[in-house]
Amino acid sequence: MPRVVLSESGTIQHFVGGSTLFYSILAGDRLINTTEAAISTTLRTAGTFSNLRFYMWQNNFSASCTFKSRKNGADGNMSVLIPAGITGEFEDTINTDIITSGDTYNASFIVSASGSNSFSSMHQIVLSSSNTNVLCTKGSSSLGSSVGTQYLNVGGTGQTTTEVQAQSRVPNTCTFKNMYVRITSNNDTNTETITLRKNGGNGNLTVSIPSATSGVFEDTSNTDSITANDLVNWACTRNGTGTLFTIVHLDIQIETSNGSFPVIGGEASGADNFSGFTDYYALYGFEAASNSIEAYHQVKIYQNTTFSKLWLNVKTNATTGASTLTFRKNSSATALTLSVPTATTGVFTDDTHSVDTVGSDLVDLQFINGGGGNIKWNGLTLLGQLSSILATQYGFHPLSMV
Repeated sequence: MPRVVLSESGTIQHFVGGSTLFYSILAGDRLINTTEAAISTTLRTAGTFSNLRFYMWQNNFSASCTFKSRKNGADGNMSVLIPAGITGEFEDTINTDIITSGDTYNASFIVSASGSNSFSSMHQIVLSSSNTNVLCTKGSSSLGSSVGTQYLNVGGTGQTTTEVQAQSRVPNTCTFKNMYVRITSNNDTNTETITLRKNGGNGNLTVSIPSATSGVFEDTSNTDSITANDLVNWACTRNGTGTLFTIVHLDIQIETSNGSFPVIGGEASGADNFSGFTDYYALYGFEAASNSIEAYHQVKIYQNTTFSKLWLNVKTNATTGASTLTFRKNSSATALTLSVPTATTGVFTDDTHSVDTVGSDLVDLQFINGGGGNIKWNGLTLLGQLSSILATQYGFHPLSMV
């Protein structure tokens, strides 16, 4: 039976008026480009995209603008018209895009007047053709002239020379497949390698990037079997010299057959939560894109799902009071929460509690800094589990999401 996947860009977007801009619709990726080919992603799972949704929290345009899906370099079927100066939630609940393996996909924002806007929690659901499929995206990393091995999150942004800071816990047994890398700039003098790492060792998924070569590189042949609680990350070797080596997309497809799915995000170089602040994060694309207003980062679930196994990796901690990370549902705290003691680093978990959600719920994560100093964290993960079918909304589809 088919499953639903949620494609999420839980980061804040900023646009300047008078042009058409393209950007990815995938988790953890907030890149914008005026050249579509530099931002689109090739999809390897067939399915149907629907329910294009986002929350616009700032709109200074003097005329209406249009938000559209794009498939294979042409307009898709989903489209949202945003009137001048209007903010809030926008969603196309009617139209869909049919995806076959090998299609490219992205979104466009068309503005005809001067001004700017900002939006967050952009996402849509994808009815995949088989199993439960998550497309997890590691966003842009510019490795510059660094030499040696750089470690990167599986989902999120940034890079580090310390592998433990890039690792994320995968909370369920699953299969990693269909590795996809887009390099936008490369004057490296050597062939370089990007490899999936599991528990500190090399996995099977890998690509080689020839010297001074940009473009798309894929490994669609190999797979890696992941056991619940394995730690995963990417490793990128830099043996040559050169001032540019920029990764725009580093995607991996995660597949299960039991309706479970991991939620993976982070920032390898560390995401800051400042002293005494309360910040909110969208369920996907966590990284550093937080905000003190919860509505900006709430995600609509669309299906009955149980969330559990909250995991956080703290890099530095200068607080004088305990901090908390809490899963929120409909603007209220749930029992799924963990505490980070004063001035303490390392891994913190809540593997005891779970939260049931239904299709109309809005969810997000809240981080409350205990005060006295900043916290910097690297990785954050959750487990989602399909709990029932939403017959009223989709008729016959068992659901799950990314």
